[in-house]
Amino acid sequence: MSTTHSASRTTSRTAPRSSARPAARPMPHSSQPAHASAFAATQPPLLRALRGEWSQLRFDAAGFYILFVTAMITVAWSAASSNLVIRYGGEEAAPSARAAISGVFQFAMYGLFIWIARYMLREERTGFAKLKLLSLPNRFAIWVAKWVWLTIVAIVSMMVMALLSTAVTLGSLALTGQPWQRFVGASVAEYLKMGVMITIIAVGTVAFGVAVAIFTNNLSSALTMLFMWVLVIEGMLNGADESTRILYSLLPFKNGTRVFENPPMEWFMWNPTVSVGYFLVVTIGLAALAIALNKSKMTRDE
Repeated sequence: MSTTHSASRTTSRTAPRSSARPAARPMPHSSQPAHASAFAATQPPLLRALRGEWSQLRFDAAGFYILFVTAMITVAWSAASSNLVIRYGGEEAAPSARAAISGVFQFAMYGLFIWIARYMLREERTGFAKLKLLSLPNRFAIWVAKWVWLTIVAIVSMMVMALLSTAVTLGSLALTGQPWQRFVGASVAEYLKMGVMITIIAVGTVAFGVAVAIFTNNLSSALTMLFMWVLVIEGMLNGADESTRILYSLLPFKNGTRVFENPPMEWFMWNPTVSVGYFLVVTIGLAALAIALNKSKMTRDE
């Protein structure tokens, strides 16, 4: 028996012991995505929202297709209307550099409305908006980031439309033997003034579209309200009628396009400079109000 006990003690000494400690975890490399996500999490919410919205916007093929179609129709509109003016306008018609970009002010905003409403509300329709709030629980920053990128892209798009409209209009007039020189601006200041007008219209159009999209929170309702406002409400009122002249003076887009359309001074209660300021204050104010109310609604729901 002693021999047996001795053998068991010898076996227990020589048998290898199993380690109970878990294996050491590998240290993450500095180039791994975990560090990038951790860095992004420490950034301000608005900066994170701007980065995320830009990633979505630049890969939005359907949105750029809408802008492309809008640009083509705008260019065709400008060239066709300029040719009609110079052919059938008679001596009373006064072609200028503004006529060559008339489509930018008379049609481009409708395409922008479709593009804005779709981009603002597509996540609401698919339910992706709630999923986005899990990674960035700040609806205010998301709305502002959308507004910023939409404004920048709209300004660039309308500038490109204006350049293409001018080039195609002058080219078509030259090919048909028409006096295309009458459509060239008299000075650099004239072109700079038109650039400022395009920027103002782009800023106001985006702000108004953002406001209506947030207030309605429905794509069909937003598009219906946008087109009804511009085509019906603002389209029906006439500044020549003294009974509706006060209401006419309060219409935002009538004030925004006043410098381009150049209507009679007596149709408005103030000068063109005030009209531009009024247009920007109303449209931007509506967008800011919509975002503020949406933020307070989200806070109450939480």
